Amino acid sequence: MRKLVLVNYVCSFTCIIITWQIIRTNMEFQKTRRLHSTPRNGYNILMNHKRYYEDIKLGEMYRSGTYHLSEQAIIDFARQWDPQQVHIDPEFAAQTKFGNVFASATHLVSITTKLSNSAWGSIALSAGLGWDKVRFISPGLPGANLYSEAEVISKRESGSNPDAGIVTWAMRLFNQHDEPVIAYEAIGLIEKYHKQ
Repeated sequence: MRKLVLVNYVCSFTCIIITWQIIRTNMEFQKTRRLHSTPRNGYNILMNHKRYYEDIKLGEMYRSGTYHLSEQAIIDFARQWDPQQVHIDPEFAAQTKFGNVFASATHLVSITTKLSNSAWGSIALSAGLGWDKVRFISPGLPGANLYSEAEVISKRESGSNPDAGIVTWAMRLFNQHDEPVIAYEAIGLIEKYHKQ
């Protein structure tokens, strides 16, 4: 009889511990669903979780790590996607005003996209809706260490999809001298956490 009481006690205690762990885990999940509010060097720190329309705040800014742009990367990308001599032929490019091959515009947009995605984490993107005001400001030259910044400049409800909202980011790519390389606005359709 004592063993049965002891077993019941242990089982009850175990259930309480497991229940508490489930509640604690859920509380931690709810807490990390939101953007961490502590700024570092003027930029928000993102938690590692999927972010929905409700999580994204106007004025948020993200800064990425760096990407080293090598001559070989410039040539390899351009050979496949934009095979112009200024991108793939160092001898030809040496005679241009830049004195070297330089990255294709589509290569620079791809780098900006990858860097920005790594900076802002997992966003519940339904679809990209477009790019506006694309400007190529200075060349992406071999040896550059590039980084991106993205700022939320607009956020609104979708007129055609009540389960999503539309967010616009100002995207910028800089070199190691903090000189702008490209700038554009990216518009995305972002899922809502609370669907209607």
